[in-house]
Amino acid sequence: KYLAYTLYDEETVNKIMSENYIEQNTEKVNLDDEEGITILKDKGYNLNWVGGGELEEEIKEAIIRLGLSNNINMLGHQKNVRTYLEKASVFLLPSISEGLSIATIEAQAMGIPCVVSDSVPSEVNCGLCKFMSLNDPPQEWAHQIDVLATGKEKLTIDIERLNRFEVSKTIRQLQEIYE
Repeated sequence: KYLAYTLYDEETVNKIMSENYIEQNTEKVNLDDEEGITILKDKGYNLNWVGGGELEEEIKEAIIRLGLSNNINMLGHQKNVRTYLEKASVFLLPSISEGLSIATIEAQAMGIPCVVSDSVPSEVNCGLCKFMSLNDPPQEWAHQIDVLATGKEKLTIDIERLNRFEVSKTIRQLQEIYE
């Protein structure tokens, strides 16, 4: 998983983004679509990207080409992702295909609203997810990130749904299956 996060002063709105960068999912990374990125850049968003993968060099080149070096920092793999999630205002997962996204559930457990593609299974929604189509214009994605990050739209966590993913409960369910 790739994570992008911000760790700037408190006045800067923080957001987090998670991606799987594997060959068949390269369409998810569209740094050439300057309009959506420019909207967020102009609103003071900064990204620190945690992780690594096959497309890392290509992404770094695009960041430089688009003049985003001061706004997006590629930081490589990190051991304690929770530290970065704690600083986030929005979790973003624009996946082309995704299994049950534990990262999305973890973000919601920490109270972080999520903007995710509609390819992410709806089962992950514990009340803090906004689902969007990858066909939606980048401006709509940028707008949704902004309204959640600034608190213009507030989502409410569904504790009952979140508790379905509690480890002790999951262990009991697995034990019942295998008994």
